[in-house]
Parts: sequence; structure tokens; C-alpha cells
Amino acid sequence: MADSGSDIWATTGLPRDLIDLSADLFAVYDSDDRLFFANPAYRAAYHCDPAERRSWRDIMVRTTRRVAARSSRPRTSRPG
Repeated sequence: MADSGSDIWATTGLPRDLIDLSADLFAVYDSDDRLFFANPAYRAAYHCDPAERRSWRDIMVRTTRRVAARSSRPRTSRPG
């Protein structure tokens, strides 16, 4: 994943290796509220890719729609 030409890791001193391996959600948005970086946990939770440069709002709307679609599916009962 590209860092859009800016080296956030050098300027902030954030430990990228630890952030990438963390199960905690971590993301950085730019001044236009567009996703700049997201660790694997964040990308998995919100099904996003920083290369798309989506806004926080767009990501939340898409996530809400996914959850709503999933919860509106009929549940199947399992024999047990």
C-alpha cells in the first residue's frame, strides 16, 4: 500500500510494524477526510483499501449498508 508520497512513519515516529500486526483498528485520514493509511485489522473490519482514497463518511455508509443487508437476510435454523 502506498503512502501517497508522504512518509508518515518518519514524521510521526509511529511504529508501523507494530501497527500492521496489531489486532486494534488503526487508520490515518488526510486533511480532506480521505483514508490515507489503514492497518490490516481496520481494512478487514471496514472492507476498505486506502488506495481507493474514500472519505470516512463513504466508508461508514458502505459499512452500514453491508451490516443492514446481512441482518435483513432470513436466518436458517440448524438442526441441533
